Amino acid sequence: MDTQSTQADTKPLFTIDDRNAMRAYLQRCEVRLSTMHRVVTAFISGAALMVLIPVFFKDVVGSLIQILINDFGNRFPSYGEFGLVLTLGLYFALTYVLGMSFAVPLRGLYLLLKDITDFYIAVSMPGTKETEELRNPTFALTSVAFSTDESPHVKHEVMTYQYQTQSIDFMLPFSDRRRREYFEPLLKATQQVDSANQKVSYRIVPEERDLERLKAAGIVNSDLGDQAEKDILYFNAALGIARSYDRRLVEEVAKTEMSLVRHSLYLRRLVFRYSATLMIFIWTLIVSFVLLAVLQTNAVRSYDPALSLLLIALGCLLWALPVRFILHRPVDWIYRPFRNTPDSQRHSDEEQIDPQLIRLESTLRPYHMLAIVAGVVATVLAGIAYLQVLMK
Repeated sequence: MDTQSTQADTKPLFTIDDRNAMRAYLQRCEVRLSTMHRVVTAFISGAALMVLIPVFFKDVVGSLIQILINDFGNRFPSYGEFGLVLTLGLYFALTYVLGMSFAVPLRGLYLLLKDITDFYIAVSMPGTKETEELRNPTFALTSVAFSTDESPHVKHEVMTYQYQTQSIDFMLPFSDRRRREYFEPLLKATQQVDSANQKVSYRIVPEERDLERLKAAGIVNSDLGDQAEKDILYFNAALGIARSYDRRLVEEVAKTEMSLVRHSLYLRRLVFRYSATLMIFIWTLIVSFVLLAVLQTNAVRSYDPALSLLLIALGCLLWALPVRFILHRPVDWIYRPFRNTPDSQRHSDEEQIDPQLIRLESTLRPYHMLAIVAGVVATVLAGIAYLQVLMK
C-alpha cells in the first residue's frame, strides 16, 4: 500500500461537529426507544385482559358448556327419527357459534402475544452474519459496543479490561457445567471450517472477537490454558447473542434509525390489536353474563330445557351480529375526522390501511357470516322445539 492511500485511509471521514451531531441524535433516540418499550410493558402487564381472562374461562365457558350437556336430548320427539337430525343440527349450530364466541377473543389474544414477541425479539440484525445463515434470535434492542472510530486506543483498553477473569465471571455468572450446556450447542450449530487452512470459527462470535485476533492485538495472552480459551469463547458467544458488534458511529446511527421504524411498526399494530381484543372480550363477557343470569333464574331452570336452548340460541345470534363492527371500531375512531366526507372518499382512504392492522377482522369474515347463519338456524330450530313444548 502506498503512502498516499494510507493517508487517505487515516483521514477523518467526519468532522467533530458531525460526530457531536450523531452522538446527540443517538441520545435522543435512546429516550424514544425506552418510551416505546415502556408502552409495550403496559401491554405485557395487560391489566384489563389479565382480569378478564380468568373470569372468561372460569365463569363463562364452563357454565355454558355444562348447560348444553345437561340439556342434551331429542328436542323434536314428534318428528321421529328426523327429529334426531334436527336436534343434531340445533346443537351443531349452537356449538359452532359458541365456539366462535370463545375462539375470536382467544385468537385476538394470540395475535397480541405474537406481536409482543415480534416487538421484543428479532432474528435479522444489520451488520451481522445473517447472510451466512446465523438465525439465532436476539433482543431487538441490541447491545451497544463502543465505536472503534471514536477512539481505537479507548476501544483497545476496554476490550483488555473485558477479558480479565473477573470480568468474564461477571458477565457469565454460571458454573462451568452450565456454561457448557448453554453455549456448546450454539457454538456447534454455528461452527464453520475454512477449507483452505482448516481454521475453525463460529458465526455467532463477532469477527473482531476472534481469539487469534485478540492475541495478535495483545488484548489476551498468547499462552492461555484450555479452560481460559473456552471461557473467552463463551464470552464472545454471549456478545454475539446480544449482537454486541463493533460498529462505527455512523453505522450505529443508521441501525438506530431502522430500529425506531421497526419498533414503531410493531407498536402501531399492538395498539390496534389490543383495543380490538379488549373490546371483543368485553362484548363476549357482557352477552355471556346476561345470558347466564337469565338461564340461572328459577323460572327458566324449572321449565323445559327447550327454553334454555332458545335463550342460548338468541344469545349466540346477539353476540354474532356486531362482531366485525366491534373489531373495526379502532379504525373507525382513527377516521372519525373524515366522517363528513363523501362515502366514496372515506372508503378510498380506509383502503390504504395496513392489512396487518385489520388482520383478525379480515380473516374472520367468512367464519363470521357462517356464525350469523348458524345463529339464525339455531334460533329457528330452538323456537320450533319450544313451540312444541307450548303446544303440549
